[in-house]
Amino acid sequence: MNTRLSRGVVSGYKLRGHEQNGTIMIVALVLLFVVTLLAMSGLKTASVQERMALNAQTSNVAFQHAESAVNSVLWQMQNGNRALVNEVDAQVSARGVFAEGSVEFFEEGDPDAVTTVQVILLGAAGPGDGETRGREGLASNRYDIVGVSEIATTGASATVTQGIILN
Repeated sequence: MNTRLSRGVVSGYKLRGHEQNGTIMIVALVLLFVVTLLAMSGLKTASVQERMALNAQTSNVAFQHAESAVNSVLWQMQNGNRALVNEVDAQVSARGVFAEGSVEFFEEGDPDAVTTVQVILLGAAGPGDGETRGREGLASNRYDIVGVSEIATTGASATVTQGIILN
């Protein structure tokens, strides 16, 4: 048997590749378009999540600055430095009305953060205000120490309030 095919026999076969009409290309383009849309949606979601994380971080930093400033003033008051309390008390005795004193702190590590602490006189402390025993005869006042921190670059801000009774 001769395994060689003659030219006439090969040319007699129908080639099936010439009968395609291009539907596979249309399906491939549609799938490529869908995958592209999904990728763009994923990128947008990642961008939004990154901004949310940055906002949460700067809000936390603002809170930490405010809390640190309030704790600093509390520590000073409890260790004998009562300059802000004396200023507030002097304003009250001069005007006979509600008064507050404030001081600004600028954090050395973060020049964009502006932290302000206010000491606010709330009035005389009464028996139900959490005073401890053994303070009879001493006049005590209630104060609020309010720390507000704002970060200029992001607009994040936080407020921390702590009450204290001093005699």
